[in-house]
Amino acid sequence: MKFSEAIVLFTPGFPADENDTACLPFLQDIVLAFNKMYPQVKLVIIPFQYPFTDKEYDWKGNSIFPIGGKNRKGLQRILTWKRVWKQFLKVKEEYKINGIISFWLTECAFIGQKLSSKYNIPVVAYLLGQDAYKQNKYLKIINFNKLKVAAISENSSVIFQKSTGRNVTKVVITGLDKEMFAGGLTAKRDIDIMGAGSHIPLKNYSVFIEIVAWLIKNHFPDIKVVLTSTGPETKMLNELVDKYEIRHNFTFTGNIDYKEVIALMQRTKIFLHTSHREGYGAVIMEALYYGAVVVCMDIGRQPIEEKVFVCKDKEDIMKTICNLLSQNLNYASLLVKDVKDTVVELMEMLNEE
Repeated sequence: MKFSEAIVLFTPGFPADENDTACLPFLQDIVLAFNKMYPQVKLVIIPFQYPFTDKEYDWKGNSIFPIGGKNRKGLQRILTWKRVWKQFLKVKEEYKINGIISFWLTECAFIGQKLSSKYNIPVVAYLLGQDAYKQNKYLKIINFNKLKVAAISENSSVIFQKSTGRNVTKVVITGLDKEMFAGGLTAKRDIDIMGAGSHIPLKNYSVFIEIVAWLIKNHFPDIKVVLTSTGPETKMLNELVDKYEIRHNFTFTGNIDYKEVIALMQRTKIFLHTSHREGYGAVIMEALYYGAVVVCMDIGRQPIEEKVFVCKDKEDIMKTICNLLSQNLNYASLLVKDVKDTVVELMEMLNEE
């Protein structure tokens, strides 16, 4: 197909190839949904930092122009931005660019609003979560009159308003690709508690392990617990597991394919999310979609009867899980939103005056 119009997507990272399924899976869903909803429009993706290459490649029919910034700082970061600008101009020579969608309110939005000022191209910046807080230095240098802000959740929009005194343009929840859900919920629920995500302080996994240890020692000595991924806290978390003597209950999967994470969710009774600060928590949407019951801290998540249990602190989580594991749970799949609707809303924002 010969394209005349294009949308440019700025992102810090993107899958290096089609096997890199663990890299921003929700962004992958958005790209594929865009292809289905707007087949007449060329989608050009420019990742600033990852993958660590500057060689153009194809990803499921989409043109990827990585800059290969490798998260370098200082002068090297500015050189990365200049290369992004140069690549954008190359795309502009070939296509009529109808808009830019940037992920998130960091360097991608900063460059996006600069291009908007220069070429009068509409920009939508997707606000995730951590980028809504005052600690985000880009909030002070982004010209918000040159872009629209789509918040991924009501929680993110509230934090953004407190940080900047501004309201977001619109809350646009990221949905899931329901076509990925195949074969029904046939798996046996043999994992009692699961957590998923990088082992970083934000995720609060030390509390996750404390909760699990208390449950094992006081009520459920045989429960099975799984925690995926790795990170800077992996060694410390393993030491905690040994300290509480719960190694026989606990499985660290390490970094695994996204499809393997999904398979684990389908086997899970309770998905435990201990993060204190999370703009949205796409992993919660995924867990609900694959039938698990969710227990989480109050991160702006709305309670859903029999499916989402919002707790105020560690002790509340312990009590809640204790009650849940003592009853028959509702493992029905819950699709909060379809990703196609997300894409339509973002495109509508680009086209609104």
